[in-house]
Amino acid sequence: MSKFLDELDKIGEEKFGKEIYEKAKSEARVNLEIMDFLTERRKSLNISQEEMGRLLKTTQEQISKYENSNNSPSLERFMKILDSLNIDLIFVDRDKKKELYHT
Repeated sequence: MSKFLDELDKIGEEKFGKEIYEKAKSEARVNLEIMDFLTERRKSLNISQEEMGRLLKTTQEQISKYENSNNSPSLERFMKILDSLNIDLIFVDRDKKKELYHT
């Protein structure tokens, strides 16, 4: 598997350039981690994908796409997902040492 990933990295770097490819890979990793966290939270609350779809006025299929990172929610929908799962979002401005909360 490692050889496959190394080859995939080589192809990505050749096609897009190392900097662009590494940035895209890093962003994809963060997206996967966030969606894994939200999926686990949904499951811990015993909310089905179908019920989550109803809460967000979308389909179970769309929720599945979000959770499998086949599709990304809009910012508005992302905030609704957080609200539905009782999750607060905190932004920290490291320069000003100031926090902005979304609850």
